[in-house]
Amino acid sequence: MPRSREWIVALAALAAVPVDKFLVQPLLFRVEPVALGLAAGMAGLVLAFAGPAAAYWWWTRPLRRARVPFALSPSGRAFVAPESPVFRGLLTIMIMTHAGNLIPVERVPDTDRMRLSTLPGAVPVLIGLAAVLVVIALLVLVLPGPSVTLSPDGVTLRTGLHRRHLPWTGLPPGGPVRLTRWALTLTPTRRTPGGLPRRATVNLLAYAIDPLLLATAVHHYTVNPEHRAAIGTRSELDRLESAYATYRTAQTATA
Repeated sequence: MPRSREWIVALAALAAVPVDKFLVQPLLFRVEPVALGLAAGMAGLVLAFAGPAAAYWWWTRPLRRARVPFALSPSGRAFVAPESPVFRGLLTIMIMTHAGNLIPVERVPDTDRMRLSTLPGAVPVLIGLAAVLVVIALLVLVLPGPSVTLSPDGVTLRTGLHRRHLPWTGLPPGGPVRLTRWALTLTPTRRTPGGLPRRATVNLLAYAIDPLLLATAVHHYTVNPEHRAAIGTRSELDRLESAYATYRTAQTATA
């Protein structure tokens, strides 16, 4: 997805709430009965988030429908699960909407207009907090996103500043993977001091890769250690994709 669209939708999300507060809400002050006006006002706040989110959801239709294969890591021998910008974009919209909600406003007495709050100290503090959220949202757009990397020595998961490496030898052959519609869970053999394994969960919404391909690849390398050394090479990627295509064809034929 073009990066410019992410910026457009992010700025639209930031502007949507102030536009609703200053331009739309005043139109509802004289709506009768009062309950109807309040309901319409709440609906406006919901649409301030839903509008940019719906636009972004529509723009990313091809990405949500397409499931891409692994990519070769440009920095070393590894397979990388490509990130989907859909999750990152929706997170940015949510943060920007909260930033807009922090702008303090109040009704001008005896009018149908809105203005910035006159409560002492409220405006600079809340505007400052909104600015912090805007910076966080922009960092979400420009910083590296989450990643799942398969290398000859194991699986590396990165989310934000958190990084976790799971060696192949620490994943039980044939039983480390649990796949649902939204998540992939890896259960290592090493146990915590409390006696339970510390599971690792991959949020599949953050990736454009076929979830079944990711789960199948992890399962394959736990069961077939002789193939691990070739991870990151074009020949191994071609072999993995060919084996997966054969597997999917067989599954479709028996379904």
